[in-house]
Formats: sequence, structure tokens, C-alpha cells
Amino acid sequence: MIGLLVGLVPALLILYIYGAERGIKAIALTVPIATFTTGLLIGLVKAKREWK
Repeated sequence: MIGLLVGLVPALLILYIYGAERGIKAIALTVPIATFTTGLLIGLVKAKREWK
């Protein structure tokens, strides 16, 4: 439930600030960037743990 709120709050703020059309484009751009960054960080942490 917390994860859903953490994801929805920024999305709703973006929609409110930029309007529907620009907000949807901004969300469509930020989702892959956030996913890539999260995956990269998790991968780096895993690699560091295995390297020790």
C-alpha cells in the first residue's frame, strides 16, 4: 500500500502541475528512467556484496 502511494503522489503532482497532455508525457519519460536507475543501483549493490 505504501509503495502505491509513493508512486501515485508524484504522478498526480506531475499531472496537476503540467496538465494532462504534458503530464502524461512527463510520466512516460520518468518511469523508464526511474526503473533503470533503481535496477542499476540494485545491481551495483549485489555486485559489491558478491565481490567481497
